Amino acid sequence: MNKIIGLFAGVLLILSSCNTDECKDVVCGDQGNCVAGICECLAGYEQDVDGLCNTEIREKFIGSWTVTDACTASSSSSYTVTTTKNNTILLDLNITNFWDVFNASVVANVNGSTFNIPRQEPDNDDFFVESVGDATINAALNRVNVTFVITDETVPGVVAADTCTSTWVK
Repeated sequence: MNKIIGLFAGVLLILSSCNTDECKDVVCGDQGNCVAGICECLAGYEQDVDGLCNTEIREKFIGSWTVTDACTASSSSSYTVTTTKNNTILLDLNITNFWDVFNASVVANVNGSTFNIPRQEPDNDDFFVESVGDATINAALNRVNVTFVITDETVPGVVAADTCTSTWVK
């Protein structure tokens, strides 16, 4: 009889250990889901210092930045840009005062710790901007490095380009 009770208790123990919920005590935040005991953030979000999926990926880029440009055709300059959330697309930023020239915002696409600027004509005046590769952030230093090209296409068939290497500091 003791053998039967022992066997029954062993079977119950095995069955109960197979039904453990790995996510039972895992809290992932407002923008995350637990999968097999690990938090997975929804697209556009990342874990904060507490491991919660409450932070938009683009948050690290938001703010006022002091910019220093070194360009191939125009003189070096220093100015300020402001980056804000794009209200239409979760992974986009609006950059105002880009190149210290554009009146309209330049839109950048965020991907983790980088962003890129797709080719665009912010002021509809035949001056275009686009990044060369991805801009990168060093969050510890509050510094962004970006290379971009401005093209002047005001004269049909003639394109004048200015390539700039830019450092942004918060």
